Amino acid sequence: MKQLFTLSLIVFISGCAGFPFMKTTIAPNGVYKLEQATLFSPDEIGWSLLQHKIHSVVFARDYGSNGESAILNAMMYKVGAFKTSKKFLQYIVKQRSKQNDGKRFKVLNNQNKFVNFKGLPCIKYSTLSEDHKNKGIASTDFEYFKTSGYICRYPLEYIAFQMEVSYRSKGKNIPKTLIKTSEDFFKDAKLVSATIKRLKTIK
Repeated sequence: MKQLFTLSLIVFISGCAGFPFMKTTIAPNGVYKLEQATLFSPDEIGWSLLQHKIHSVVFARDYGSNGESAILNAMMYKVGAFKTSKKFLQYIVKQRSKQNDGKRFKVLNNQNKFVNFKGLPCIKYSTLSEDHKNKGIASTDFEYFKTSGYICRYPLEYIAFQMEVSYRSKGKNIPKTLIKTSEDFFKDAKLVSATIKRLKTIK
């Protein structure tokens, strides 16, 4: 089974606070197609496209005047075959707990909830961490790193579909405007109809 992509994406993104290398922004509500889904860029100005591949799309923007930054992303990746959706999601939860870099991130709160979203069995998650980067976990110099989103069992069964918002700042809370933007991003995602039966419930 392929390991979840989350840790490598977090490490990559975490070095991008401020995004000084991005000089152009994208149009609001633009269409971005993945192999099995269609995503829409946030319906507001100021966002940039950080990555767009056949299985992933990542949007980013500076947020506020003190170096805060936000990421919205969606990705599909292979996980492996499981007999039930519940076993699939239990595996996802277990892998998420393994991917914390204890030398860099101090997890303050981590929540996972089994839900159905867009007709799919999913984990709805949220995490609050201290990101000490290379300063060491005992350092008092850190930023708060907040993530929340969904990881779902796609109808192809061995595919995980993840959508996430992350926010880096000196405060613990995600701005209400960013929460609304992320909720719209999740809600507006369109999945390609699968040729096999949809997985309606968590069994």
